[in-house]
Amino acid sequence: MGRLVSYSSVVIITHALAVVWHLRVLAEIPPTLTVQQVALAAAGINAVPLIALILLWTPLRRLAGLVLFLALGTGLVLGGYEHFIGPDNMFRMAAGPWTVPFRMSAVLLLILEGLGCWIGIDLLRGLRGSQSEGRAPAKSRAP
Repeated sequence: MGRLVSYSSVVIITHALAVVWHLRVLAEIPPTLTVQQVALAAAGINAVPLIALILLWTPLRRLAGLVLFLALGTGLVLGGYEHFIGPDNMFRMAAGPWTVPFRMSAVLLLILEGLGCWIGIDLLRGLRGSQSEGRAPAKSRAP
């Protein structure tokens, strides 16, 4: 379970940095975002995954997996729609100096959110059975 916690931590921290980068790029594309809007959005988007990161390092890893899955799954669905299908479709953007960074950050977020969902499910699945949230496996008695 130690490796999974380490991988999860890397994904969550990288995701937080990618969100900040993505919002910074959005601040350069008209209509621009203010510094306060970028900071508020970054804090709001990163709050729940960072809670999952804290939970990962406690015996509540199953809860961490659920929180991680829900937070990054929401980002995956909303961001996937917004940037690949919906109104901010990256394939229909006008060419400009921020087009490539926007596309790169959108794809990076899609990948990280997909990984985060997979890890969240793996945390939930890996903790089922005899060992769950800090409880030791039941010992069988010999007859």
